[in-house]
Amino acid sequence: MAAGHFLMAFEVAFLFALLCLVLGCGMFKGNIASEVGSLYKPEDLRRADAFQIFYLGINAGVIASPLIVGTLGEVWG
Repeated sequence: MAAGHFLMAFEVAFLFALLCLVLGCGMFKGNIASEVGSLYKPEDLRRADAFQIFYLGINAGVIASPLIVGTLGEVWG
């Protein structure tokens, strides 16, 4: 993902930058979900709570980030 953000600075590499971002995001989400799953044993009741908190954090970020970035773009350009 870092390579994708770096490549977005160059107009020539824009599509390759998007590809890097898509692949990086897909690999990150799959790996972080398995990390959350490995924190607790399958029969541990806290495992379901951990996944709920994990998905709550993702959904809260999806909702809040456009509002925060849009506000910053309007205020500071």
